[in-house]
Amino acid sequence: MKFGILLTPGSDSPSLVRQAEEQGYDTAFFVDSPALFGDPWVSMGATAANTGRITLAIGVTNPLTRSAPVTASSLAGLNALAPGRVALGIGVGFTATLAMGMRRASIAELETYIGQVRQLLAGNEAEVDLLGQPTIVQFLRQQQPWINLQDPIPFYVAAANPNSLEMAGRIADAVILGGLTQPDVIDTCRELLDVGARKVGRRSDDIEITVTPSVLVTDHEWSFEELQTELGPKSMAPAMNFSRIASMSSSVPESTKRDWHDIRHAYRGETSGATDPRRKHITTYRNYVLSLEDWQRPYVTESVLNGTSIAGTPEQCLAKIAMLERHGVGHILMSPHPARVGETIQAYGQEIFPHLK
Repeated sequence: MKFGILLTPGSDSPSLVRQAEEQGYDTAFFVDSPALFGDPWVSMGATAANTGRITLAIGVTNPLTRSAPVTASSLAGLNALAPGRVALGIGVGFTATLAMGMRRASIAELETYIGQVRQLLAGNEAEVDLLGQPTIVQFLRQQQPWINLQDPIPFYVAAANPNSLEMAGRIADAVILGGLTQPDVIDTCRELLDVGARKVGRRSDDIEITVTPSVLVTDHEWSFEELQTELGPKSMAPAMNFSRIASMSSSVPESTKRDWHDIRHAYRGETSGATDPRRKHITTYRNYVLSLEDWQRPYVTESVLNGTSIAGTPEQCLAKIAMLERHGVGHILMSPHPARVGETIQAYGQEIFPHLK
C-alpha cells in the first residue's frame, strides 16, 4: 500500500511536502483548479527543490485548461528538477472547469489528449489542435537542463463512470477513484476497469487503484454531527460523482444508492442560491471544501460519510485501510480539510504508519 497527500497548492506547499517526506509518505498530489487555489506547477517546482524522494504529481489536470504541449513541457521540466519523481494525474475536469463556468472534457477528448502528451514525452511529434488548427508539435531541445524525457512519468487517470473506467483500463498506468471508500462501489469500478484492461491483454490487477478520501484522525470517537461538519465539505463531490456507479451495483444498499443520487441536487444552481446564470458557478463553488452550508447538511448522511472517508481513532482508520486493501486499493491519497493538512500528515506518520510497516 502506498500513501500520499492531496494538497491545495499554495505558499505552504514546500514545507508541507517536506513534512510528508520526512514522515514516510510516498506521493504528494497538487489540485489543479485555477479559480479556487494556487497554481500547482508553481507549487511543485518549489517543492521539487525542497525534497529529495517523494513523488510529485498534478492531481488532476484536464484537456481543456492547458494544451497538450504545455502540460507535456511542464511535466518534462519538472522531471528535470526532480528526476523520476514526477507523475501526471488527469481527468475530464471537475472544479478546474466547472468553477470557471466551463464544460468538462469528453472521454474522447481525454483519450486523445493523453495520447498527445505521451507522444511528446517520448520525444516524438504529436498532432494537436491549437487555436482551432491541427498543428505538428515536437520538443526541439530534448535534453538537460531544459527537460528530462528519460525518466518515465506514470499517468493516473481519474475515472468515475463506465466509459472512463473502460478507457482507463486500456491506457492508464493507474486509476484514481476519487474520494471513494465504499467497498461495493469500488468492486463495481474494478469490474468496469477490467473490461477495458482485457481488451489490451491485461487485467485490472495490473493497474494501481488510487483513492482520495477525506481523512481525519481523532483521539476519541466523534459524533455523527461533528464528522458531518468536518468531512461533509469534501465528501459531497465523490458521492455525487460515483452515484451512477453505485446505482449499477446489486450489492450496494438501496439507502446508499438513494442518498448518493440525491446529493446531485447539492450542486444545482437553484439550491446554491444563484440568481445571475453567468455567476452561478461562482456562487456554487465559492466555499467548496472549506465549509458545509446549511442547505448542504441534509445531503451529508452516514452513507455519504462512510463511503467517502477514513476517519476516527487510529484503530478505526487502520481497520478502514485494511478493508480498502482487501478490495484492491493500492494507493491512498489522503485529502484532509485544508486547515488540518499539517496535523493530518503528522498524525498518520506517528500513529498510523508504524502499525502498517
